[in-house]
Amino acid sequence: MAKNNKVEKKKLLEKIKIDPNIGITTLVDKYPVVVDILQNDYEFHCVNCMFSEFDTLENGALLHGIEGEDFTDLLEHLEEAINADKEPQKFA
Repeated sequence: MAKNNKVEKKKLLEKIKIDPNIGITTLVDKYPVVVDILQNDYEFHCVNCMFSEFDTLENGALLHGIEGEDFTDLLEHLEEAINADKEPQKFA
């Protein structure tokens, strides 16, 4: 049992990095916390569009004029939210 706990703890400590080529639908299915960020902070309303099933995050961002440093910022913002969301809740 102790070994399984160590493996689970290690998984929690590993930071999730988003592959820019991840499908938008895959991204929002796997990490629902990103939906509000994409829609509200980046006007990325295509997360609910039928084309999101066929588009990657990077390509969708390009279609919305998000590229270069702005795209890097978008990735970092999403990764922070995903990693914060997976941390166990700490109660005072």
